[in-house]
Amino acid sequence: MDILVVEDTERTRRRIVGDLRSHGHEVMEAEDGAEALKILKENNFDFIIADLNMPYLDGYGLSEKTGGHPPMFMYTSGESFYGIEELARRNNKVIMFMPDATPEKLL
Repeated sequence: MDILVVEDTERTRRRIVGDLRSHGHEVMEAEDGAEALKILKENNFDFIIADLNMPYLDGYGLSEKTGGHPPMFMYTSGESFYGIEELARRNNKVIMFMPDATPEKLL
């Protein structure tokens, strides 16, 4: 499976990417939604895994820009969930709220 990981915290991003690769997935990474959009213009993915809270273009904005293609799994360890149910419904997303999100719990 070709997966794009979008996460602004380098340690978390590296761990998720490493774990996915160790399970045989082809993985690219982006530091935020803006970088992810650039990567998406030149590559096709089966799936996106993204943090909701990031600088420049967050998970909400990335979701709106991609319109649900490819499917997206979003997570957050924060407490900012405004409009999340409507976003998930409109764009067919899976969103997980994890107050203590760690790479181990995500994978």
